[in-house]
Amino acid sequence: MMGRKCVLRDAKAIEKRVQAYFDHCDSTRQERTLKSGDLRIRQEHPSMIGLAVWLGISKVTLYSYIRGEIEGADERIVSLLSRARDRIEEHVVQAAANGDYDARIAGLVLSLSLIHISEPTRLRR
Repeated sequence: MMGRKCVLRDAKAIEKRVQAYFDHCDSTRQERTLKSGDLRIRQEHPSMIGLAVWLGISKVTLYSYIRGEIEGADERIVSLLSRARDRIEEHVVQAAANGDYDARIAGLVLSLSLIHISEPTRLRR
């Protein structure tokens, strides 16, 4: 199987775009107090699909980078995207633990993530 072509080249620019995505998600946070006194928080939660869209690539391409399947990909970019994935998963767990995210949805998101994060299949160079 041939490796995919590298489309993300500038690690610094990608790092800024990834941080901008997380900043955007944080900026959507809205707190509402219900009549019962309970506090509800609405927010665009970070996700792998959202990150892929923000970066202008497909989810499949994003996971291919993380698994090391992109020919000529800068290891800094691979590491950066892997850390972003971990940050998203951590957010899902925390949001579910706080009751801000449905636990069933969180379980589904995390189990689907496991399918995509099998050990990297590095291309031979």
